[in-house]
Amino acid sequence: MTRRIQFKDMCNFRSLGGYHTSDGKVTAANKFYRSSMMYYDSTDEALFKSLQIDTIIDLRSPKEVELEPNEYRQLVPHYIVVNLSKAHYRGRSEQLARQTNDPYFMRYRYLEYLSNLDAVRDIVRAILKAQGPIVFHCSAGKDRTGAIAYILLKVAKVPLKTIVEDYTRSYDYIKNDKRIMDPTKNLNVYISYPEVIEMMDPMFMEKYHSVENYLQQCGLSETEIKELHDKLVSPT
Repeated sequence: MTRRIQFKDMCNFRSLGGYHTSDGKVTAANKFYRSSMMYYDSTDEALFKSLQIDTIIDLRSPKEVELEPNEYRQLVPHYIVVNLSKAHYRGRSEQLARQTNDPYFMRYRYLEYLSNLDAVRDIVRAILKAQGPIVFHCSAGKDRTGAIAYILLKVAKVPLKTIVEDYTRSYDYIKNDKRIMDPTKNLNVYISYPEVIEMMDPMFMEKYHSVENYLQQCGLSETEIKELHDKLVSPT
């Protein structure tokens, strides 16, 4: 299935639906979307409305939200900001890039994002509360968005190989968007190498043992975790 939604002004808007899981199910279609910055264009409004989005979860920092407000927030019942990075503004990834020659250093950044347990709890509860489809986004739709997509797909029991494949699509979609790509920055900040997720996953599992245990550490109950799983997959 085609997961990328072809908006004129959003380069990396796509569905998490249609992925096969390890227990024989499929992730729910037309329910969960991930995106880069949701730049507004009037020609995109009809397509956006057709998705019937209930909730937008904006993962950006306060300064990013201030400088580039999400204009689609006025078109949905619920819009929430969850500052996944904990930073006032961006810059940490470029700092890490200057400290290493390892092209896959973003795996450490993703673990930092996921260490914000309160934020992940709030994201999951916003998803559970939503009465319709949701979209979560950051700026490029690769890093903060990728970390949350990783968690959701693991909860749905999507195999790691598929999670990696989903992650790697981002660079192809963002590489020609000059609003996202900064030529003064290290290119490894932008490239969605498969090795980043492949190397991060065992680090995550060593620390948390399972995604369910991780979500419990975030403060979510077993009931909430099961409800999230059931919402992520199509009913049998």
